[in-house]
Amino acid sequence: MLKFRNRIISILLASIYVFVALAVSVSAEPEQTVQESPVEVYKLSSSNTSISEKFELITENDKLAFYVDSAEGEFVIKVKATGQLWFSNPQDRDLDQIAGGELKMRLSSQLVLYYTQGFSEIVTTSATGCVKRGGLSMVKEANGVKFTYEFKDAGFTIPLRYTLKDDYLEVSVLLEEITPEIIIKEQTVQPFPTAPEQIVKTDINITKIDVLPFFGAGGSNDEGYLFVPDGAGGLINFNNGKTNFSSYKKPIYGNYMDVPSMSELYGDVDSIRMPVFGVHKNNDGFIAVITNNDAVGFINAMISGRETSYNTVFSSIQHKVIDKTSVGESKNEPLSETIVAPGDYTIRYYPLTGDDSDYSGMAATYQKYLMEEKNLKANAQAKENPLFVSLYGGVVKKQSVFGIMKNVLNPLVSYKDAINITKKLKDSGVDNMIVQYELWTKSKNRTSIQNKVTYESKLGGKSNFKKLASFLEDEGIQFYPKLDFVDYDTSANGYSTVFAAAKLPSQAPAYQTSQFIQSIFGRRWSLLKPTLVKEAANDFLKSYKKLGINGFSMYPIASTVYSDNTKGGTKRGETVGQWEEILNQYKTELGSVMVEEANAYAMPYVDYIVNAPIAEYGSELIDENIPFYQMVIHSLISYSVPAVNLTGDPQRTLLKAAETGSAIHFSFVQQNVDQLKDSYLSGLYSCDIDVWYDTAVNQYKRIDEITKKTSGCKIVHHDKLADGVYKTTYENGVNVIVNYNDDVYEADGKTVSAMDFGIFE
Repeated sequence: MLKFRNRIISILLASIYVFVALAVSVSAEPEQTVQESPVEVYKLSSSNTSISEKFELITENDKLAFYVDSAEGEFVIKVKATGQLWFSNPQDRDLDQIAGGELKMRLSSQLVLYYTQGFSEIVTTSATGCVKRGGLSMVKEANGVKFTYEFKDAGFTIPLRYTLKDDYLEVSVLLEEITPEIIIKEQTVQPFPTAPEQIVKTDINITKIDVLPFFGAGGSNDEGYLFVPDGAGGLINFNNGKTNFSSYKKPIYGNYMDVPSMSELYGDVDSIRMPVFGVHKNNDGFIAVITNNDAVGFINAMISGRETSYNTVFSSIQHKVIDKTSVGESKNEPLSETIVAPGDYTIRYYPLTGDDSDYSGMAATYQKYLMEEKNLKANAQAKENPLFVSLYGGVVKKQSVFGIMKNVLNPLVSYKDAINITKKLKDSGVDNMIVQYELWTKSKNRTSIQNKVTYESKLGGKSNFKKLASFLEDEGIQFYPKLDFVDYDTSANGYSTVFAAAKLPSQAPAYQTSQFIQSIFGRRWSLLKPTLVKEAANDFLKSYKKLGINGFSMYPIASTVYSDNTKGGTKRGETVGQWEEILNQYKTELGSVMVEEANAYAMPYVDYIVNAPIAEYGSELIDENIPFYQMVIHSLISYSVPAVNLTGDPQRTLLKAAETGSAIHFSFVQQNVDQLKDSYLSGLYSCDIDVWYDTAVNQYKRIDEITKKTSGCKIVHHDKLADGVYKTTYENGVNVIVNYNDDVYEADGKTVSAMDFGIFE
């Protein structure tokens, strides 16, 4: 009876809250008519219009004001131009009837701490572990504050700094000030009554930290979407009802290939290439940019109705890892070393308003950040939209030679073939072409780490390779021979597949055995230690420079990040710095670098990005794919779609190129096409140039129609006009409308044929 009475009181109080909120809304804007409709108690809105007295003004500038509640650790950002308020925690969270227990406390927390005690992972929140136990303290600083969270239950202290800048709030988790680094807990145990007592030591390690998990969250009565950088970009609509699906959680810059348990957990995920996320709520929004230690970050998103009544997107830090060992019984093994780089984990939150608050405005803000803070500059190549041509030298297969099975190289595109292919394309009107040449070196070296230039005699030898390079230079065709300095399965040139390989936490080599990798090498392979990648790349460059070729294509350092878990080895957070040094060196000494599927850290050093993400899939939570990636780099870097002839629908890929401002890309082989079957290149099942030649020329010319009218222009807006119809607008006013439907699209005097695109000025 008491429980029933309390329930009635709760409902009455909540109803009074909703009534008062509506009354305030009506009195504030009397000219609007409020439509009467039933409002459920759990329909919450975080779009508050006032700041309670518990918040103190700490600092302000011409654009923003920053308020703090020192007792609870909460804060508010006020946008002066509009009065919009961004709260660290939902202000109506007490009315949430979905969240309970620990989830309820997360709504009041700025940090969520995950830590291992022995082999078990424990979760605690800053609200329960610090605030309610007197563990929170604050110090005012110039333009901000520093909070120190002492987690009484876990035993760790974590400092968190907020600094108000001109148009953003900078949030820093001070990783180097976390104390202690590790806790060793001793317990006296007696296995059985007659046994002697034993002292057992248990490690306690911080594994993960969620940062501001509900900053700017949208309530179940708000309208808007969460932006996640999944592939090219994805939108998760508020309250989309997909409560049967798991929440969104993906590692920035791809999977943890050196940690099997995490690799199994996240699988072959569609990688996050940019360390950003955002919210568009009602008529305002924000974009968050992770500016330091991004390689150890995760992007998380949750919709209302599953765990709480709020829609939220946030980042978390993978501070250490736990892993399953294969020795004896499977168990979780806590590690003592962190995987973060020196320095803080830093996030910038940029409030956006009005027409600039949607994902187009987010893209513009991030582009500005890259240009001003990361020295990303527009290069001459960005004004081009060439035909990207990938050629493959040869495939090695086991064949019977006089009754003995041997590895035999079957040429696919010889050095002379490459000349003929490019000449034919140019004669057909392809006057702007970029050639990437794979598998061009001596065949026996291809599965080892190569630190000097070699040539394959079956492809034509050294003299013919030089003729190819000379021909392409004379024709004005950019040439990018491609090489991999990371992946190998053969010990050679001083790089052992065991001793030179990056290690797992168990100290075994981090062998890669995924289906994709096996399809290339036929068996497991190793990852070279990042420090040795740098060494091999440097040695190779000395040899390569003698060729006089001013371009080079490298894989996969622009798209892959991993750790070497050897004690004192390169941490995941540090690997990015190693990769940047390699890219910068090649860019400086050669003049031009091409990469594939580039992560954000690579962008300031590259001229061409092959296979920029356009995937129309991802998490089940995503409601709409958007070309955020392309909107950020268009007019700065030249990029292509994945090879058209290797996609399931070439026409749809052409339309994707038109929608995203991308160049066309084809992969070709000239001879021995039948030898691709059942080989590690079986994925090139549809690369016969004789089959695809006309399609490549025609698609290049179609996209060139867009290039001629938008060269060097930024993409300033992208809109969904109807289901399957999208408009991309350039800064000079030209827009491209793409129709993915089987019916003609007609609106506003514009007509676009089925499965086609139109250019309008």
